[in-house]
Amino acid sequence: MKNKLIKISLIGNTNTGKSTFLNNVIGKKISITSKKQNTTIDSIIGILNLKELQIIFYDSPGLIFMRSKSNLNRTLRKELWNSIELSDIILYFLDCSKKILRIDEQLIKSLFDDKKIIFIVLNKIDLISKNNLIPQIDFINKKYNLNDIFPISSKNNTGINELLDKLKSYASNQSWIYKKNIKTNKDNIYISNDITRESLLKFLNKEIPYLIKVENSKWKVVSKNNLIINQNIIINRLSYRKIILGKNGQMIKKIREYSQKRLSLYFLKNVHLYINVNYVK
Repeated sequence: MKNKLIKISLIGNTNTGKSTFLNNVIGKKISITSKKQNTTIDSIIGILNLKELQIIFYDSPGLIFMRSKSNLNRTLRKELWNSIELSDIILYFLDCSKKILRIDEQLIKSLFDDKKIIFIVLNKIDLISKNNLIPQIDFINKKYNLNDIFPISSKNNTGINELLDKLKSYASNQSWIYKKNIKTNKDNIYISNDITRESLLKFLNKEIPYLIKVENSKWKVVSKNNLIINQNIIINRLSYRKIILGKNGQMIKKIREYSQKRLSLYFLKNVHLYINVNYVK
């Protein structure tokens, strides 16, 4: 039997559950999640291999960056459109627990102009009643003429199999791009740095994590079940050091312990994590 391939772009506003969906479908946490805006700041590829079928998912930052003119956001917009151009289907995620569903009409028009297939994914149906869900489906169908609407819960894995079955039907006979055992385009160092960034997002004030970087300085497997990771938190303002360290070092301890636990679960090893805070002008 010939191999099949399909490529999918995940787009939508911040906190619509794209990364949670990707992690659940792939079966491994490759994209960090947070309630804060633009948790995902880099395009991440997830690969799902099902017998003869390979599904490639392109995750992207929340669409809030589309309205900003900064150099970073111009780069993100370029990456978004590159992934859209490569994709066979666009999954547009909406948080259906919100009272108002915000769809970027200009983006939808551009996708229509490019003759892209668009599926609307109404995520977080676990947070609303069926009586409130049906009017949302009718509204989207009538206003945007989008019939492919999939109510799901990424958190509870509800409706995901139905969505995947629909996606499979669009796959075509093609050679696979990635090897069978590959789940993401990101290496272990990137993933480990991102997991610590998730810890920073969880425990620090909302504006600080976006202005700091996490860099690996050591990665060493010391035995079959033990891994040593050294990381530097790079700050560009000296005042951040006190905040990150916390009183008597309690904040950095909390960040390190949380990240170390997540890293151990990801790599299935006893991870020994060491973190330094470095100020760079």
